[in-house]
Amino acid sequence: MFDDTSVIIKMKKAEEIKQPKRKASPTQKQAFQIVNQRITSAQKAIVPIIKQPQCNLQENMEKKLQKMLNECLESAKLQHRDSALALQCEIYFKDLNSYLKDQHLRSLIIPNLNKIVQTIQIIIFRPLYKLPQDLPNLTFGYGNLIEYKQFAVNKLFESIYTFMYDLFQCDNIDSHQLREFLTPSFINQFIGLFDSEVYDERSHLKTFLHRIYAKFVSRRKLIRKAINDKLLEIIYEDDTFKGTDELLNILVALINGFSVPLSIDNIIFFRNVLIPLHKVRSLLEFKNGLWRCTMVYLSKDRTLAVLLIKALLKYWPFGNSEKEIHYIELLKEVLEVCEVDKIEHLVPPLFKQIAKCISGSHLMTADRAMCLFEEDHVLHLLLTYKDLVYPFFVPLVMNLAETHWHPVLKESSKQLSIILQQVEPVAFEQANSKIKKKQASIQNQQENRKIQDDKWESLNKKLKLLNQEYIQPELPFSVIKAVANFNELYQMISVKIISANTNNFD
Repeated sequence: MFDDTSVIIKMKKAEEIKQPKRKASPTQKQAFQIVNQRITSAQKAIVPIIKQPQCNLQENMEKKLQKMLNECLESAKLQHRDSALALQCEIYFKDLNSYLKDQHLRSLIIPNLNKIVQTIQIIIFRPLYKLPQDLPNLTFGYGNLIEYKQFAVNKLFESIYTFMYDLFQCDNIDSHQLREFLTPSFINQFIGLFDSEVYDERSHLKTFLHRIYAKFVSRRKLIRKAINDKLLEIIYEDDTFKGTDELLNILVALINGFSVPLSIDNIIFFRNVLIPLHKVRSLLEFKNGLWRCTMVYLSKDRTLAVLLIKALLKYWPFGNSEKEIHYIELLKEVLEVCEVDKIEHLVPPLFKQIAKCISGSHLMTADRAMCLFEEDHVLHLLLTYKDLVYPFFVPLVMNLAETHWHPVLKESSKQLSIILQQVEPVAFEQANSKIKKKQASIQNQQENRKIQDDKWESLNKKLKLLNQEYIQPELPFSVIKAVANFNELYQMISVKIISANTNNFD
């Protein structure tokens, strides 16, 4: 039995050897091929590459760098009209940026640093194009209105500014060597680039300027002077500058670093530059940056609020409701930080201007001006100088509470009059009594005038009955004529007319 079993096993093994092997399915074959390809590529990657000698590598890289700079200069001379060339230059600057991160290739950048920086200056310091006003701000690579050529140029500038960040922040390059390139001419031309129509380019410029201001301490005065000159140019020459808001955002960081008390130069800058910027026609385009600069200054020196309030009253816009609303909002912030005892001479014109805004025809302006009295510091200022403000402000509020054209503001005027009466009832009653006396005197004058007119009319009728040829004389005053003794101006006019008639008679 044992022998039979062994024979059966041997026969089964012989049959298995004779049977043909199953062929792999096509999907399996493809899978095997993919696996084999991956193994082969991995093996090739693992095999060490035989490097060229260091001298040949340096030589090849210098030739490549020279070719890159020549093509970039050619693209700049053509003013980047060749889109393919501009995109190729963009790739070159990305390669240069990778060289900075390679320790073995920094020896290639440092010897040619002067040539590289000169190439960058030739490319970026170019005439800035102006777009029509109805086009939106351009961005790098987006927007249906951007042509392919402009897209290529924007990509080039993006790669250049990225390279400049890393170049001037590189720790392995001597800062003294980099500082030599930051000349007054370079900084002034760089500030001028903020007039670019492309928003993303202005953002890159702002970031780079922040970095060089933080790193190169000896160049901070030059940067502040260049920004100062550009803002003065915006105030007195060209208010269409595109990058005013970016420059003011940079100034916010610079002003935060000023020491307290402020130096004379810093106060002069606030008085001669930041304050006049409030009168520029394009104020609404950079109002947020100017607001922040102003409030940072006032947080360091509260006495500057007097100069600012005086300037706002002087530059107050006429017929521009958006600017008026901005002025009102700024006044609310400035009055909160100013010293009350130093603005006594500005209180009457200030509240007269607020009263004009409340009684104006623009709803938003009137509403924002009325909201000023919801602030505690404004009410405190009003009560401190109640003797100066109540005599002209209370009658106006009482009049608006009865005659204002908008129901919401009419109700607000009523509430404000109630608040004024509850806070200072004595001063309120005095002001109210004065306006009542004035109204009563005006009414008495009108009644007396009517009595005199009736007397003249009856006298003329009697004379007309007695004499049919009677001609009614022109009276020295009537309803449609000014009274001679109404005020000094009418009195002077009357005297001149009488003297002229007397001379003619003689």
